[in-house]
Amino acid sequence: KCREWDFKSVLMHAISKDMSVCPHPCIYAQIRGSNEDELVEVRFIPPDSAQVSDLFAAFSKGAELNPDPEEEGEGDFYFNEDEVESGVEATTQMADQGQFNDVDEEDEDAMQEN
Repeated sequence: KCREWDFKSVLMHAISKDMSVCPHPCIYAQIRGSNEDELVEVRFIPPDSAQVSDLFAAFSKGAELNPDPEEEGEGDFYFNEDEVESGVEATTQMADQGQFNDVDEEDEDAMQEN
């Protein structure tokens, strides 16, 4: 089957050696279909299995050369300075209250006996 996609529609790619799914080492890729909700799974199988690493490197280079566009506010989910600072304050308070103290050797021996 012959299909055509824009490189930016390749959502992820990986080397697959799971012989229960495909009898040859290949590149497994998830590709955005014609609409945003469609996900197409594709396996690229080179004629020589020794070429899988080269094919993976080509996909990786293509991903590097075609980064996703960054949208405003993107990444706030993963890093928000205010949330980090409040987390540090909470951790500091717990440490001040002794919640992170190491167990004494005597306490550790008693726990092992029980």
